[in-house]
Amino acid sequence: MYSIVEVKVSRRRRSLRKWRLRGRRGQVAAVATILGLLLVVTVIANYLTTTLPSQMSVNDLNHVVQVENEVGRLQALLEAASSVGAVGAQLTQPITLGSAGAPPFAGADSASIERSTGVSSFTTSLTGPLTYTPPKASAWGAGGDLAGCTFVSPTLTCLAGWHNLTYNITAAVLTSYSVTTNLGAYFLNISDSGTSTALPATIAVTASGSQALNLLLLGNYDKVTVTLLTAASTVNLTVIGNNDSITISNTGLSSQVDLTEVGAYDSTAFSAATNVTYVAAIYGLHDSVAAPTTAESNAATSVLVYYIGFASTAATCPSDNLASSDSVSGSSTAGSYIAIYNVSSSFTPTAVADWSQEGLVVTPASANCAFFAPSVVPLSLGGSAAGFTVHLFNTYLPQADVAFDEGGVVYAQSGGVPIMLDGPAISATVVGSAVTSVSIWFPVFVGSLATDSGVSTAEIATQLLFLNTIDLTPSSGTWLAVDSNIVLTIQTPYAAAWAGFFNSTTPFNSEWSCSGPTTACSGPYSSGGPLGTVTLTIPTGSHLTALNLQVATFSISLI
Repeated sequence: MYSIVEVKVSRRRRSLRKWRLRGRRGQVAAVATILGLLLVVTVIANYLTTTLPSQMSVNDLNHVVQVENEVGRLQALLEAASSVGAVGAQLTQPITLGSAGAPPFAGADSASIERSTGVSSFTTSLTGPLTYTPPKASAWGAGGDLAGCTFVSPTLTCLAGWHNLTYNITAAVLTSYSVTTNLGAYFLNISDSGTSTALPATIAVTASGSQALNLLLLGNYDKVTVTLLTAASTVNLTVIGNNDSITISNTGLSSQVDLTEVGAYDSTAFSAATNVTYVAAIYGLHDSVAAPTTAESNAATSVLVYYIGFASTAATCPSDNLASSDSVSGSSTAGSYIAIYNVSSSFTPTAVADWSQEGLVVTPASANCAFFAPSVVPLSLGGSAAGFTVHLFNTYLPQADVAFDEGGVVYAQSGGVPIMLDGPAISATVVGSAVTSVSIWFPVFVGSLATDSGVSTAEIATQLLFLNTIDLTPSSGTWLAVDSNIVLTIQTPYAAAWAGFFNSTTPFNSEWSCSGPTTACSGPYSSGGPLGTVTLTIPTGSHLTALNLQVATFSISLI
């Protein structure tokens, strides 16, 4: 009995110990699982809070740099096409809208592209071309010695005697006027002006007196005929005006006709006569003189033509009044002729058998050109489209914009100050401390640019439609007006970037100003914020003589 009982008790004790051992092992496994899960969660949490933001920040930064490079490449393409005049060239550039992601924890950050706001404008004053400004008719007045002279429109007749006559002939309808002189010396001042080559004021002067005849004619589009019936010691004829036609016929003997002509596009014709000397002093451009082509019996007629220059070098005075544009025609069979160009002082001509050209073109050196004055022409270009902006919707960096703005590439981060990444094509040449030339390139965009957004790649398509290039130098006939300004005005949300660019670029660092809200001119920047106006003012002064301005017009679209 005792042994059986002992066996049963012994088996019960062993069973309890095994159960307790298995329970302890389960507890250890559960704790290990929990600890493993905690470790995984910790690793993931550390990745999400530390590694992933750092990696995505790098991805966003790489995306920013990529977009900057893409916009900068488009800027370079547009400038290059303009510089070689590649009108019609089609240029495309992809713009990557999405950054790199980190699946499955973070997707790509997106971006959008749209047309920028803001405009540019350019103004300056140009001098030239030269305009002919003769004395006004009112300066001569009316009156003088009218005794012995009568005027019955359209004829003025002066009889014997000496007359100093000033007369302004006017009429509602242009017609022909005639002046007849008899014995005596005459000083006639006649003012009139035609309206066109087809409607000239026709004035015929017939002189039969044996004394000197002095005739001053003032006006444009005048058709003047002077007929000398008898010998006169000297005939002095002064014609001031443009597009005048002068014909001188001398049937007298031993006479000398002195012609002083000031103006542009004037023509003069001398008829053949015995023992007559014609001396013509011509001031102007595109003037012509026709000498006799028919020989007299003794071939004693001579024609001396002087194209008068000025001893000057200033660009505001035309080189010798452009004497190279003048012409002389005639024949040596009618007598001895000589054409003298570019005489700036007294000169004793040497008779030659036929027309000859002596001397070189006199380079002007004074702005005091007789009866010539430069015209001031305002030049204004405005309303050009700014370009486009890429909005970067960064998650792990501040949101930012990369813009092609008025020809420059700008980076603007929210809360920061916009900076100019690639400056516009605006430069200057400085000699010593003086600005001598300025070069400006303007891109203008036409067409619609639809807004696109997401993480795909947008492609900008442009085509160079046409170029407007203005190259102003003293030799071009049109140049910058002295004591005026070259003014470039840029209205943009990135005014602070332009202000920084001009402030750090010589010689523009003291020539700019910014107006508008403080946030526009100096930051902080916010996308869609206010516009500022940056104005660059470059005084032309006496040193700035050249301006190269190119406006390139492009079509723009997304494909």
